[in-house]
Amino acid sequence: MRAGVDVGPTNTDAAVLADDGSVLATVKMASIPGDPVACVRNALARLPMDGEPAQVAVGLRGAATAVTRRSGLRKVAVLRIAGVSATAVRPLSGWPPDLRAAVNAGTAVVDG
Repeated sequence: MRAGVDVGPTNTDAAVLADDGSVLATVKMASIPGDPVACVRNALARLPMDGEPAQVAVGLRGAATAVTRRSGLRKVAVLRIAGVSATAVRPLSGWPPDLRAAVNAGTAVVDG
């Protein structure tokens, strides 16, 4: 059995599938603003399942929307633990400049 959860800004939808891909059950619930982990946990808890699913796929529509709109994003630090060759491509290189500026709280590459 497999489960899928899609967390959106308004609603969280989830489904549980049998091994043959048939839909066993679905649920729809209001999303908890700012807490996608709680949304996933609550949705999985409401799905009628016999035991643990072998796989869980999670979609975060809210996160994708935030990146697209460049709003509601938080600054994060990027720490890359790697060898010297990792310095050839700096963290966040290739990101659009406005997105990099919106989320970058600093980057570092350390040996490891």
